[in-house]
Amino acid sequence: MHELPRPVLLRDALRVLLVLAAADRDRFLPAAARFGARLVNERRLSVAEAQLVFAALQRLASSEPLAGG
Repeated sequence: MHELPRPVLLRDALRVLLVLAAADRDRFLPAAARFGARLVNERRLSVAEAQLVFAALQRLASSEPLAGG
């Protein structure tokens, strides 16, 4: 596995996550958990905000992914 030369920006990580949501549910689920944790940490979100983030990420993997947007 190769390392990226610099950290991936959150917006780019979200783009990758959206591709995984549509193409590879098995890889999406752990990637969504990592993305959510990173977002909460980097943006210093409250518990209520974190709950909204993870609820939206969960909807992205559902049969109605637009609801997570």
